[in-house]
Amino acid sequence: MKMIKQTIILVVMAFTSVNCFAQKTDILIDDFESNNYAKWQQEGIAFGSKPSEKGLNGQKDLKDFEGKGFANSCAGGLTKKGSLTSPTFVISRPYINFLISGAKSPEKAFIKLIVDGKTVRSSTGSCEKSIKSERLEWATWDVKEFEGKNATILIMGGGANNEHINIDAISQSALIREEPKVQREITIVHPYLHFPIGNESKERRVRFVVDGKTVRDFMIQLADGNSDTDVFNDVSSFKGKKLKIEIEHCSYPAILNRIVESDDLPGMSDMYHEKYRPQFHFTSRRGWVGDPNGLVYYMGEYHLFYQHNPYGLKWGNMHWGHAVSKDLVHWKELPITLYAPTFGDNPYSGSAIVDKNNIAGFKTGVEDPLILFYTSTGRGTCLTYSNDKGRTFTEFPGNPVMRAAGGDPKVFWHEASKQWVMITSKTLGVITPNTFDRFGKTECGFEFYTSQDLKKWTHQSRIEDYWECPELFELPIDGDKTHNKWVVYSNTTPSLYAGGIRAGGRYVIGSFDGNKFTEETAKLQFSFGNAYGAAQSYNNIPKTDGRRINVGCAFKAHMPGMPFEQMMNFPTELTLQTTEEGPRLFALPVKEIESLYVKTLKFPNLALTPQGTLLNGVEGDLFDISAEFIVGTKTEELGLKIRGIPVVFNSTKNQLICGDCTATLKPIGGKIKLRILVDRTSIEIFANDGRVYMPIAVVPKDEERSIFAFSKGSNVKPNVLTVNLLKSAW
Repeated sequence: MKMIKQTIILVVMAFTSVNCFAQKTDILIDDFESNNYAKWQQEGIAFGSKPSEKGLNGQKDLKDFEGKGFANSCAGGLTKKGSLTSPTFVISRPYINFLISGAKSPEKAFIKLIVDGKTVRSSTGSCEKSIKSERLEWATWDVKEFEGKNATILIMGGGANNEHINIDAISQSALIREEPKVQREITIVHPYLHFPIGNESKERRVRFVVDGKTVRDFMIQLADGNSDTDVFNDVSSFKGKKLKIEIEHCSYPAILNRIVESDDLPGMSDMYHEKYRPQFHFTSRRGWVGDPNGLVYYMGEYHLFYQHNPYGLKWGNMHWGHAVSKDLVHWKELPITLYAPTFGDNPYSGSAIVDKNNIAGFKTGVEDPLILFYTSTGRGTCLTYSNDKGRTFTEFPGNPVMRAAGGDPKVFWHEASKQWVMITSKTLGVITPNTFDRFGKTECGFEFYTSQDLKKWTHQSRIEDYWECPELFELPIDGDKTHNKWVVYSNTTPSLYAGGIRAGGRYVIGSFDGNKFTEETAKLQFSFGNAYGAAQSYNNIPKTDGRRINVGCAFKAHMPGMPFEQMMNFPTELTLQTTEEGPRLFALPVKEIESLYVKTLKFPNLALTPQGTLLNGVEGDLFDISAEFIVGTKTEELGLKIRGIPVVFNSTKNQLICGDCTATLKPIGGKIKLRILVDRTSIEIFANDGRVYMPIAVVPKDEERSIFAFSKGSNVKPNVLTVNLLKSAW
């Protein structure tokens, strides 16, 4: 890997000490070092009876307040509201400085300056999920125009865990108090910048500035000492230009020397061959992957966009990653598609369509426009478009196309009504497991909109008790295209989420007329594993193919010690099949998995024992297993032990069990069928031709490389037992 060490310019922009002038120039309003709020008029109990000395009620990373105390609206409990109003004071310095943190809720959690009965200045915190930090930061009000006037300060907060605020060290000053900052300016010659990451290091805000404009603005856990891994930033679009790197909350410039240019990605020689790299499930080269977004097929390519933190191994810092495949198995990762346009305005989940008739008017060449719809956390529903097969995108200047509350827009063409349909999630209230009951009823549902031009959208209807990642599609029952039903799919439901179930997939079968969905079943469970969620199906699959291809995220898939985290589930084909309970959603791996077969071993006459019978010749970590067992009248349990992980059918309970995951499974014609995909960090189980889908995140022990088949209660033989050994897709 070619590394280029640049000649750099270092500038340290630290606070010019106010402390040395404090007695002459600063006027303290309050530093919250006393054991009460005696100086302040207090309403409600959000701030407690005295200043806090640490984070409370789940506040994480709360640090950098001065002295021992600060005003904290979580002191009285997350659900309590309250305010503090300062004594009247005369404005006699040009600036008011204070430390602040908390959730970004400017209407419910704020600090305000009131002059002559009017609010003249207001600030709120910036502790959003994308930042995940409550460290207090300096803020300043310029109050020169009010010098000599009487004023008060109002601090308001509480009522919910995203409406709190923390305040400290309020003073009048002749100087602006600024956070320490280091800067470096380089001329970009090579395509990548490498950043050292420390998994336990605190996040710092980093800006890239080109031609005086901020072009990247993100949080990253820069390693103070030894790094755990390196990540990269693709700066090829700035080649030949001067790029200024600014790092906030950093008082030592030496860290800048560890950011280096390169022609290659970090760890390029080992990439895709790392110990715990899944070999046929998509993972990003570096960083965290989450919700699949914008699944669309166009001109021989399956596009996979996805929620992505390219600079860390946990949720947050959202971007849209991008990969393409010609066969749903072999993926090529492309440059990041969506960045935050401004700090904190992150691109959350959404979808993609092909505008074949150019009704939006974006087409400039021979290619049909690909249009992405996504939730912009600072604006609403936005769109961006591409005229070069998804390689570059242009933001629609009329964004947002909708300001209505909601998220995760799924857009598709409804042929019967000849219009575009958008389904979005909408949540009113707080539905976290820790707070759902305390906050009472929370309204969660899916909203339906329609459009003729993809820019103007009209609200049509709503369905209740759905939460996140909406999906809506039509399928024939048992392949009969004259008998179709619609399926609404949700990540989960509010009641399940409140109970701690954050994913898994819930669906309802019904009818849809282009404006309104009518439920015809109760909410049904789709996935029964521990590693599935936020699924989406592909738009624009050719009619000659006709499959409904679905991809979810294996949220709990952990790759210990790796510079990447989580993966996509293997793509599945969804069908509606008739069962004794009515039509149900089935899932099986897409047939393209067969392109990875290197050897097929069959075991038709294997005698099973309670301890397990070794499948001779089967050893490794990548398998596609098909098994059919005849369940005897005395059979208690049967199944497979795969690399030490039991996959068990319990005939006395009619349950499929793997680890702590269970699902009801009944023999059909006296038989149980299992289809199992095995990768380095997962086991995906498809039972009875896809009636039960159970994706399991698991890291088997290194020494466990074999497969055993077993039966307890009766000595049965498998009717079918085939193991396909797989090669890597990389």
